[in-house]
Amino acid sequence: MARFSYQYNGFLKASEVKKAKLPTIISKKAAKTNDQPASASQLAALKKEITKAEAVQKETIYKLSSSYRRDYLDYALSNAQKALSGNKGEITFAKWLLANSETYLNGKKAPVTNINKMNKAEYERVRRIVSDAAPNGYMTTIYYKRADGTWHRKYSELWNNKNCKFVYVSMTTKEKKFLKISDFAKNSK
Repeated sequence: MARFSYQYNGFLKASEVKKAKLPTIISKKAAKTNDQPASASQLAALKKEITKAEAVQKETIYKLSSSYRRDYLDYALSNAQKALSGNKGEITFAKWLLANSETYLNGKKAPVTNINKMNKAEYERVRRIVSDAAPNGYMTTIYYKRADGTWHRKYSELWNNKNCKFVYVSMTTKEKKFLKISDFAKNSK
């Protein structure tokens, strides 16, 4: 039976700092200047990043990313807007956080052979994207159209593109948002 040692917990004692020879993340000079007001060029660069992030929020990559990934970008954007009145250090951090959060997004449409005739594997892939991309406070379900034309919740895993739709249902108001498959999948050919 193998024994594992858990001697490292991520913390260093003050006496170990010199031995560790940790790299300097920020110079003493930069630390002093971080508290100074931001320059006009730094503010302009941050405003440019904010505009870019706001544009990303309208793109497919944002809309189809998991909610926690969208939340990360939303937080970074909110932080950047607050940092506009801050100092050099806050501006630098806000710009870095925005750029990092944009690379964290992973949303894209699922490739399917025929969007009107998905096989079970393709349906599962699309269903996963629809569920992951659900807005906070909404659950994903499937509704099917009965012969009388009314829509009802579907409990089966069988999928029929003509009579089935993915639906986001608000957990508080029970409001329903019927979704288009083409927002989540695309023909691969």
